Amino acid sequence: MRNYFREPYPLRRTLRTDLLFILGSGLFVSGFLIIFQPGDTYTETDPNKNLFLAGYGVITVAVLAFMRFGLPRLLPRLFRESGWTVGKHLIWLLVSFFIAIICSFVYLNWYFGYTFYWSQFWYFSGIAASIGIFPLTAFVLIDYIRQLRLHLAGAEVVNAQRPDAAFAKKRMGVTFPDEQGDIQLEVPADRVYYVAAAMNYVEIHYRIEDQMRREVIRNTLKKVAESLASPPFLRVHRSYVVNVEQVREVTGNAQGYQLHLDGVADPIPVSRSRSKEVLESIGGRSSGSTAIRP
Repeated sequence: MRNYFREPYPLRRTLRTDLLFILGSGLFVSGFLIIFQPGDTYTETDPNKNLFLAGYGVITVAVLAFMRFGLPRLLPRLFRESGWTVGKHLIWLLVSFFIAIICSFVYLNWYFGYTFYWSQFWYFSGIAASIGIFPLTAFVLIDYIRQLRLHLAGAEVVNAQRPDAAFAKKRMGVTFPDEQGDIQLEVPADRVYYVAAAMNYVEIHYRIEDQMRREVIRNTLKKVAESLASPPFLRVHRSYVVNVEQVREVTGNAQGYQLHLDGVADPIPVSRSRSKEVLESIGGRSSGSTAIRP
């Protein structure tokens, strides 16, 4: 179980997925409280009881929305996709859950005009924790396993489709200008491995005489990607353009897919929004087209 907590986990999904999770959590909280009425709720005779219980769902939505969209803007260093794990996601959810409990307890005291007591707070927190902690943990672990299986299966299919043809013949050279349009580097296309964004610069990683080299040029990746917008080059991530002919293997984890290039130690991440296009480009070629080097 400890190893699960160290595994990569997606920090962000699509906006639609995040909103569904947030709204679904609020509906679950409201629905559970209205239907089952845990603790002393069932003895309450307030005519607006169901409306009051629905308020807990609204609080849940507000807290999760802040934790998902507001907090990462305030603390961007804590919320980096590359270092996000199952354990961090669970901690994030539990912190969100605890903040929601505090807000809910304040809401309870405000609505009924109660005086704050620590004993009541811990009693209230215990009931809330018994309702929410185990479903939250189960949800994250099940979702992690589902995402992992999905991306492992996708990577396996792509790797199985890779033709074993010889590497393509050398192509015409590709040029890399700076932001002023002056050519700073010209390299045969089949020697370029990938281009990475580095603030206001781009790094061109290429091989010459069996040695990997790196050239840094002042330009944006967007402009470079536009000049390389044809096979074998493909924008696979907001920070990377890759020569797909240099892809040795595709792997997957819960965060998505990664490309492993010949002679390059670190894998290249694939943006989830570009996964389908990248997999089709790598795995969908016939042996008569440009092949991936085995």
